[in-house]
Amino acid sequence: MTLKPLDFKFWLDHHFDKGIDKIYIRVEETPELKKLLDNHPRSLDIKAEFYDTVDKTDNWYTKMDRQTDIVNKAIKWARQDGLDWLWHFDDDEILYSERPIHDILAEVPLKFNNIFAHTIEAVYPEIQDKQCFNTTNKFVDCRKTNKCRAYYGGKSCARLSWDGAACHGPHFMKGEKFETEEIKILHFESCSYNRWKKKYKEMNQSNKKIPDGFPFYHDSIKACKSNDDDKMKKVYRKYTIDIYDKDDKKHRDWIKIINY
Repeated sequence: MTLKPLDFKFWLDHHFDKGIDKIYIRVEETPELKKLLDNHPRSLDIKAEFYDTVDKTDNWYTKMDRQTDIVNKAIKWARQDGLDWLWHFDDDEILYSERPIHDILAEVPLKFNNIFAHTIEAVYPEIQDKQCFNTTNKFVDCRKTNKCRAYYGGKSCARLSWDGAACHGPHFMKGEKFETEEIKILHFESCSYNRWKKKYKEMNQSNKKIPDGFPFYHDSIKACKSNDDDKMKKVYRKYTIDIYDKDDKKHRDWIKIINY
C-alpha cells in the first residue's frame, strides 16, 4: 500500500531484480503514479488499485485495515497468477538477501506456511528529501537494541498452496511460522524529512490516540504540531541521524553495514 512514495522506481526495479514475479499495490491519493506503473518495463507484472480519496479518521487503525484488505486481495490475485508465495511489505521497505530469494524459499520445509523475515532499520548521515534508497548503508538491528523508531518485528510471506493463507494483521501471515535469517526487511523509516513532517502532521490531525510504547511517534507528532522547524529538526535528528555516527565497540553489535 502506498501514498506519495519517494524513489518508487527504485523500489520496483529492486524487487524485480531480486526475482519477484508480480507486484500488487493499493495506491492511495497518488494518481500521478499511474504513468510510472504503465510505462515500467514490467508493467504487465504490476497490478494496482487506485483510490483518489481515503478516509483518514483514526488513521492509525484504519490504515491497518486497508493494509489487511489489499493483502487478502493480493493472495487471490497471486493464486490466479499461479504463484507460490506472497510477501507483504511497505513502500519504504525492501527485501534483502545475498542468495536468490527463490532458492531460500524452496528450502523451507513444507510444514511451514508462514515465512517471517526480521526488520533492520536504516539510519542516515544527513537530512535529505531527494531520494529514499541509496542514502545509507547503516542499519539498526531491532532485536538487539531499543533504538528502532517503528516496529520491532518484521514481515511475513504466505505459502499460497495452503488453503488457510491469509493476512494476520499488517505485519504477519497466518500459519506455522518459519523464521529466516537469510532474508531481511530493510526499513527506511522517515527517509525524507518533508515526508516525515507531512505524515506526522496528518497523523496528529486525524488520530484520537496513538498507543503507548511508541516514543518516536509521540515525539514526532508533538514536534510537527509545533510548526517550529528547529524543534522538528531536533526530533528528526535524534531518531534518524544521531545514531549514524556511533562507531564504538558498544554499538557495533547492533549497527550493521549492508550494501544492497
